[in-house]
Amino acid sequence: MGHVETLESRQLLASVPSGFVEQSVVSGLSRPTSMAALPDGRWIVSEQSGKLRIVKNNQLLVTPALTITTDSTGERGLLGVTLDPDFNSNGYVYIYWTVKSSTRTNAVSRYTLVGDKVKSGSGKRLLTLDPLTSANNHNSGALHFGADDKLYIAVGDNADPANSASLATLHGKMLRINKDGTIPTDNPFYNTLSGSKRAIWAYGLRNPFTFAVHPQTGAIHINDVGQKTFEEINLGRAGANYGWPGSEGPTTDPAYDNPLFYYGREVGQAITAGTFYAPATQQFPATYRNDYFFGDYAAGWIKILDSTTNTLADFASGVDRPVDLDVTPDGSVYYLSYAGSIRKITYAPTQTLAITTQPADAAALVGGDATFSVEATGPASIQYQWYRDDQPIDGATLPTLALSNLTGEDNDTQFFVRVSSGQTVIDSRIANLRVITDNTAPVPTIATPASELQFRGGQTIQFSGSATDAEDGVLASSNLKWKIEYITGSVVRPFKESNAVSSGSFTIPTTTPYTEPDVAYRITLTATDSFGISAYVSMDVLPWLSQINLSSSGADVPILVDGQPQASPASLTSVEGLLRTIEAPASYTVDGTIYDFQSWSDNGARVRSINVPADDLTLVATYAVRQTPVGGGKISGLVFNDLNRNGIRDSNEPVIADRRIWVDLNNNGAYDATEPTTFSDTSGVYSITGIPSGSYRVRQDLPTGWSQTKGSYYYYFGTTTSKTNILFASYLKTP
Repeated sequence: MGHVETLESRQLLASVPSGFVEQSVVSGLSRPTSMAALPDGRWIVSEQSGKLRIVKNNQLLVTPALTITTDSTGERGLLGVTLDPDFNSNGYVYIYWTVKSSTRTNAVSRYTLVGDKVKSGSGKRLLTLDPLTSANNHNSGALHFGADDKLYIAVGDNADPANSASLATLHGKMLRINKDGTIPTDNPFYNTLSGSKRAIWAYGLRNPFTFAVHPQTGAIHINDVGQKTFEEINLGRAGANYGWPGSEGPTTDPAYDNPLFYYGREVGQAITAGTFYAPATQQFPATYRNDYFFGDYAAGWIKILDSTTNTLADFASGVDRPVDLDVTPDGSVYYLSYAGSIRKITYAPTQTLAITTQPADAAALVGGDATFSVEATGPASIQYQWYRDDQPIDGATLPTLALSNLTGEDNDTQFFVRVSSGQTVIDSRIANLRVITDNTAPVPTIATPASELQFRGGQTIQFSGSATDAEDGVLASSNLKWKIEYITGSVVRPFKESNAVSSGSFTIPTTTPYTEPDVAYRITLTATDSFGISAYVSMDVLPWLSQINLSSSGADVPILVDGQPQASPASLTSVEGLLRTIEAPASYTVDGTIYDFQSWSDNGARVRSINVPADDLTLVATYAVRQTPVGGGKISGLVFNDLNRNGIRDSNEPVIADRRIWVDLNNNGAYDATEPTTFSDTSGVYSITGIPSGSYRVRQDLPTGWSQTKGSYYYYFGTTTSKTNILFASYLKTP
């Protein structure tokens, strides 16, 4: 069934506290992703499709400042923009975007803005990130300069949680580079990594959608979008590991930095925009000074993290898809809505009453709907009363007037609103309503896919359709617009748009951070006739599902799926065709007894990646008790800083040379003269001899000048991690 659209969609005002006023700055943007305030009062805005737009005197300039060719499917595209700290002298503008080439990558480039246009030939690629997989989400793209004059860049995990924990990729990281694209030598991993990986400043992030830098203190708050349980605000720190995928939200693991603040799914589902309130002019009440304002895309609000108490406070509700927040020197707060507008929030408890946006004329079909709206600023208490043909409309006392089931008698009627505050009364302009009786809405039809189609990961779905109109006949493809949306739970995300075509296709990714079965792809076809009347029709494509049944025999050992442990036995419902990683731990300790992995029931690899099959999958991992060897012998092949957890010294894994390692025979946490020790060689692999029979903990000194809380290195053996000088694992000697 089609849906008729007779008016351009309008954003309603958000609800803000008493004494605050919200108003529209500009609308008409297309999928905006980021904004930056220019020193002269203009705004520069990135649109996902690849355009940099200029807003000047609250008007969106028709000609973009820059248009680049980019892949804007899903969460890819032109995603971030920021200005050089010396913009007034060099005009530099930095962007984060998806390169549309045979191998898709994200990149950071620099351009020179002259007037309202980017200077031709001024583009310079500063950093090219690692290749992307077929997953088109978790790209991030926020970028800002820190107090140290370095450019910080937020990068998502490309929907692969393993990327976040690995220093072999730039995905799932905060990066730090110089203005010219070179890498600062004081980056935390500069001396242990090579090439572009030296740009890594912090890791263990899932999808750091935005972040903000305090203009005075330089503190960095990173907004990391969670998977199932918590949204995080993390305090930026060089060398930090924020724990994904090992943890989400609060953690007791000393290897990870705890979030500064977190909230659950009952509060919001996608933390996005963020900024510190520390302007040159204190417009808001003093209690807001240094507070952190942040938004949630899915929940539609802006809240405040109090800088003194680190507690949450409400601020604005009814906020339409906020993706960026900024504070200007005059103390006003601006937010960017993905719906296509920039909105401004000011504090004006004694402001003079004024109408800032007048109601516009409207047109609708017989039986259709029409909406009039007004925006006003002034004192805290503003009243509204709508009139039709000079007669007050009973109950119409909101800034928006919605009319439905219009008839021919409603044609050529006039509407205005009376706005009042105290003794001050202002009437808006008169808006005319036209009810069209000699036209019908177009009728769009989706021909393919069939309504019963279901999808699998990796599948390409073809779509096609047409539209007819009683007055215009068969509409041309130029009158058609397609929108594909990805739905996860209750969150609707853009996936692809195709305009002026009658057919097309899209491919379902095989990798995705959202692995729950409540997903769908929504296909919407909108048709517009020569009168400007639009109608749309939608259909949802649901997934094929399979069960993954996992268990262990010999011991109740949890099995890891996509890096997350599942209690044994486990039964997971999954979309068919998705790429999932299944791992049986090499060893596991239960009540002091060590169990070693023997085999899978299908004799497959202990760690394997599978595309979920059409038939249910059942796997059983067999474990056996580790046998204690007897006699004299040694421990050999202890690999520390084993970031990849594979028991092998890889090229990207730092070596700590000349550190004492010992077997703590007395289990007292201190080195005793009778306990065997060794010092590492340049390979970072340790062997210790002279060990009597038994089971002991292996311990290590910390490098000179380090503390147990710095956490720049981690010590791994198998699946065990520790950030202190104690490795929480028992190692047996070998004969």
